[in-house]
Amino acid sequence: HCFNTMKNEYPQFGGNFEVLHYSQFVDGLITDGKIKPVKMMDVTMAYHDSCFLGRHNGVYDEPRQVAKAIPGLKLVEMGSRCRERGFCCGAGGGHMWIEESQGTRVNHTRTEHFLDTDAKTVGVSCPFCLQMMTEGIQSKGLDADKESKDVLEILAESLED
Repeated sequence: HCFNTMKNEYPQFGGNFEVLHYSQFVDGLITDGKIKPVKMMDVTMAYHDSCFLGRHNGVYDEPRQVAKAIPGLKLVEMGSRCRERGFCCGAGGGHMWIEESQGTRVNHTRTEHFLDTDAKTVGVSCPFCLQMMTEGIQSKGLDADKESKDVLEILAESLED
């Protein structure tokens, strides 16, 4: 959300500067050899594409490239609901603060997509998605077995030796 606002809305107010998402910046650091993940991580991670990063700004590869640079991390997709066909977690539409009176919460549906994978971890690149996916996992009573983490958190763990 902040990335999208700074990149696409600030220019109309004179904010004409280059804006990178952290995954783009960190991917460049890894490519340039300035960051080297070294610790083996026994993690199977399904990546969730956030709406504003992915569909609104076309950033799909860099978060995955950061994840793929982590030794031992196995990256899986959420079936056909990834990249351009990704499914919203609900936060962007304000569902973080709304209790639906009918139907299923959007983040619970997205959590089901995650649970259909063999991953223990759902990786995100958005703090709102992190909250929504964490709540979805907790709502299923699976927080002892499944987790939601920002890709950068896993990368940070892999830098520690």
